[in-house]
Amino acid sequence: MTDKYAVIGNPVKHSKSPEIHAAFATQTGEDIEYGRILGDMEDFAGDVRDFVKNGGKGLNVTLPFKEDAFELVDECSKRADHAGAVNTILVQDAGRLRGDNTDGIGLVRDLTQNHGFDLHGKRILLIGAGGASRGILLPLLERNPADRGGLSQARRLDLRHDVRRRTDRLREMGARAGRLESARRPRHARRAGGRILLSVARRASRNGARHQDAAPVKIHLLAVGTRMPGWVTNGFEEYAKRMPRECSVELKEIAPAHRSKSGNPEKYKADEAQRILAAVPKGAHPVALDERGKPWTTKELSQQLGNWMQLGQDVALIVGGPDGLDPSVMQQAQQTWSLSPLTLPHPMVRILLAEQLYRAWTILQGHPYHRE
Repeated sequence: MTDKYAVIGNPVKHSKSPEIHAAFATQTGEDIEYGRILGDMEDFAGDVRDFVKNGGKGLNVTLPFKEDAFELVDECSKRADHAGAVNTILVQDAGRLRGDNTDGIGLVRDLTQNHGFDLHGKRILLIGAGGASRGILLPLLERNPADRGGLSQARRLDLRHDVRRRTDRLREMGARAGRLESARRPRHARRAGGRILLSVARRASRNGARHQDAAPVKIHLLAVGTRMPGWVTNGFEEYAKRMPRECSVELKEIAPAHRSKSGNPEKYKADEAQRILAAVPKGAHPVALDERGKPWTTKELSQQLGNWMQLGQDVALIVGGPDGLDPSVMQQAQQTWSLSPLTLPHPMVRILLAEQLYRAWTILQGHPYHRE
């Protein structure tokens, strides 16, 4: 009987876990099925319950659900309990869930076995405050590094809100182990040659706070329609120009199909779909705007933006023409977003998107532009 496994995250289509596990199954002769689950930001527990109900045997958990998984499972390994984060869920008898955290042992094994790096007696500088940082702390300390380590809380990372709480927790964990102290200036990592291991764990938190050193991304707005009125262009540019270079917004207009009173809307959509798909940048994360998609609050959009930046992957937001998007575009989309239950003029959607993206960015930065 085929055992069913999956990786769950949001976003998740980028994950290579299915390919890795397929190769593992081929080499070991295991009969498994391994898929991807795009987790619901508001109902992670429900997604896990559905997976178990459908015969699932185990899950790998990726951002932003590692702490949700820790809260959900019935029991934990020592390292998961120490980290307060779970990246592996095993389904046991009677549906009980056991959580584990393999971030640390995976890192240590790669450093020591694959790269031949001896951690014993080495000074360790750990920069980061999320689940991944906490997951690697205990396995690193178990390798008997030097007594004096460092937890960086550098100003340039601009840690805020939930990240401050995470940093305090990480410091407490190190203090309990008796081997980690707070370091204000991580420049020592650059002066100490090979004696210091630098581990950077960047993440976007569930409630908006994030590190400012995430990889730059570009958001491509692909919108069907040309020759917009001046107020549309001016409105879009007003907000697009406020976005920082590391998260820029760029508009690409798609020529609409030529319509007539007796024409076929499906043909129009198919015609536009060819140009839309050709305009999606290679490697970008496609998001289709459609009334049947999932509605996001502004806070949820900021979480999505944080996740996209965490991945360092460009995003393509796709806005169709008067008749909507062709099924071929919907099939290629990795996410589907309903901007509003209202019927909006498509030119106005461009302005709304630009403003909401800027608002989402300000939430991530703790800027006063957005008020509850």
